[in-house]
Amino acid sequence: MRKQSLPPKIDKKTVRVLILGTFPGEESLRKREYYGNNRNTFWEIIFRVLKKKDPYVYCERIEILKKAGIGLWDIIKSCEREGSADSEIKEAVVNKLEKINNCSQLKTICFNGQKAEHLFKRHYDLLDLKEKVLPSTSPAYAGMSIGEKIQKWKIIRSN
Repeated sequence: MRKQSLPPKIDKKTVRVLILGTFPGEESLRKREYYGNNRNTFWEIIFRVLKKKDPYVYCERIEILKKAGIGLWDIIKSCEREGSADSEIKEAVVNKLEKINNCSQLKTICFNGQKAEHLFKRHYDLLDLKEKVLPSTSPAYAGMSIGEKIQKWKIIRSN
């Protein structure tokens, strides 16, 4: 079955950091929320890095990100996939990331994992932006402790 991604969470006037993932997992698609799987450490990492209390309410989480100048989106717009693993993605159609050219404050693109960076490099040659690959927050990536991931993700504060 063909699956559709989520709309971007970008405020064109304030985004200074754009976090790009590959494609939402099943739980995220079901909830219609970025990083909706409770086992994904994205929100825990973000709020610890930003030194903010997690409201645990999705729309409030997004507002906090926007106020911090952080946007969310995925490289893939639609694909065929069984389950949530990036390795199972087939027949991917990528998003038209040209929309981010309108984000005048955008300085850095951060990739949530190497697969997102790989897809980006294959399909885009964009802008004069800094690019940074961050360790995946997916529950499938256990190659690093959450403390180590937080240290790497702190880059989003300084860009």
